[in-house]
Amino acid sequence: MRIAFNRLTAKCLPDAMQSQQVIYQKIILPTGTAWLAEFAGDVIGISLTEHEYEALADLQQSQLARTLAQAGIEWQSGTTRWADALVSSMQATRDAQLEVPVLVQGTDFQCRIWQTLSTVTAGQVLSYQDLAHQADSPRGARAVGMAMAANPIPLLIPCHRVVLHNGKLGHYRWGPAYKQALLAFEQSIKQED
Repeated sequence: MRIAFNRLTAKCLPDAMQSQQVIYQKIILPTGTAWLAEFAGDVIGISLTEHEYEALADLQQSQLARTLAQAGIEWQSGTTRWADALVSSMQATRDAQLEVPVLVQGTDFQCRIWQTLSTVTAGQVLSYQDLAHQADSPRGARAVGMAMAANPIPLLIPCHRVVLHNGKLGHYRWGPAYKQALLAFEQSIKQED
């Protein structure tokens, strides 16, 4: 699956977007429950939390979600455009040739890390240092971790594929067990190739 990055760089939304709503939906993945949020056709958030209340709170913490809230954009449960595609792509034995549009808001560094990380394919892992080098910031391994902690769309920007230089899992927002489950699942799909 390829990611088409769109970036909101201003603190205000274009007039055409002001009449939109954020739609969020619960989806069942091979590794557990997730919640997907979309705005104006772009994926803006994924939460790997089980319960709706916690997921909504999690989804609304990103910088983009705060900008949308300041613009008076409402959130509503409904059917998202990309939920089925996300589930299907996780179950595919080959990288899907689907392009998913995402809308993110972050610093230049965060966006560079997220874009670089989105090219890491299922079944691959790399270290924080490797990711920093690939993003042209060779001494920024610690800052890479901070950018990943602010990642609003895990799975599409697969921060679970980044491990410590010694191969240990390291931190993950939804816990090491979930990170290990995602990596094991992707490894099993890769072996089916």
